[in-house]
Amino acid sequence: MEGPSTPGDSIVLHIWPGVGIVPSYDPSCFAALVFLQIAIKGRFVVEYCGDPDSSPSGQLPFLTHGTLTLAGLAPILAYAMKFEQAVNPDAHLSNLEKAQLAARIAHIESEGGDLLAHLYYSVGVNWYQNVRPAISAVLPIPQRYYVPERLRNSYKPRLMAAGLWTSPSEAENEGSRSAFQKIPKRKAKESQAKQKAKTALEREKVTYLRLASAFSINAYIDIYIKVLEKARSFFDSYNKLLGNKRFFYGDSPSSLDFLFAVHIRLMVEPLAEPVLQDLLFESYTHLVSLSRRAFDLAFPGSNADFQTIERKSHPTFPSLTSLLPHIRLFRSKRETTPSSPDEGRFKFYRWGFIGISAFIFIGYNQLVGLLPTIARAVAQARAEAESARELEDDGGGEDDLEGEEEDEASQSDE
Repeated sequence: MEGPSTPGDSIVLHIWPGVGIVPSYDPSCFAALVFLQIAIKGRFVVEYCGDPDSSPSGQLPFLTHGTLTLAGLAPILAYAMKFEQAVNPDAHLSNLEKAQLAARIAHIESEGGDLLAHLYYSVGVNWYQNVRPAISAVLPIPQRYYVPERLRNSYKPRLMAAGLWTSPSEAENEGSRSAFQKIPKRKAKESQAKQKAKTALEREKVTYLRLASAFSINAYIDIYIKVLEKARSFFDSYNKLLGNKRFFYGDSPSSLDFLFAVHIRLMVEPLAEPVLQDLLFESYTHLVSLSRRAFDLAFPGSNADFQTIERKSHPTFPSLTSLLPHIRLFRSKRETTPSSPDEGRFKFYRWGFIGISAFIFIGYNQLVGLLPTIARAVAQARAEAESARELEDDGGGEDDLEGEEEDEASQSDE
């Protein structure tokens, strides 16, 4: 299969944006970029995307080539292998090694993916200072205000199942107690947490200050210890597999090496709080060296050794009008597919927002038009009251004059 010959047939890889110096913060997107860079270097372009709804699977990465669209890491890699002169990183593996490769790749995506999801979605300082701004930068208004949080919440069940979600529920419960109830318990928790922290830090050779800045000692120390234990178990298995070799299967890299290198690179990337960086640099230098060797092959000289294209601009007005419901005068007789709970909730919020806005608008106009009317009515009532009071005063004076005249007449008769 020949590469594209016209701009309309360009191979476009759509991925999440990068954080820091890495091309993409998402391991699957980063791995897809590395695989294409090895397989068909120079024959594809990258478009940074922040809207997973544009993918047929609802997830990134996805690849477009003319009218063809492929979503997911495995289909993208398989499609790249169909091109002429494509480089297959697994061509030198034996049948047994290829059979083991699929299981190990699944293990890296599961265990390593949990660790990365914790770093990028669960650790609040990384999310708010690194990941969320990167996603918002490639989204139009108003999507940039709700898509990032929706993405983060989608990882919450996975991290909670792995015990790696830093839920603030304990801190919220602490805040609901009175100050007198919290003082003794807080001191006991701090002493126990500090003791656990010192033990874990001595075992993992991580500084106490990094722990204190990464998590609240009262609420998150147990999760931090679990992260370190999970990371050490993950690194130990691949450190043993690597041994003294340059790559996992000898002197030549495979797709396993590149996928593992992507995960290591994202863990040592200087985030606001990298958490696992010291552990890797101090205890697993061979794995860090493997990652560097793999990236030297994929990106010789520079991380930006690939073409990027600008995502089509999304004007703000059409993005805002997309929130308005489409009113259909003539409904089709065909049965529509039932909407998901998220779609129903979004539709409810949308109609609620429109209803409240209309109520405020109408009420404001009514109030603005009613106030002058009330003022005029009050002024008119005051004027009528004053005129009535003046008439009463004039009527009282005439009665007094008539009384005086009657008295004078009676006196003259006498």
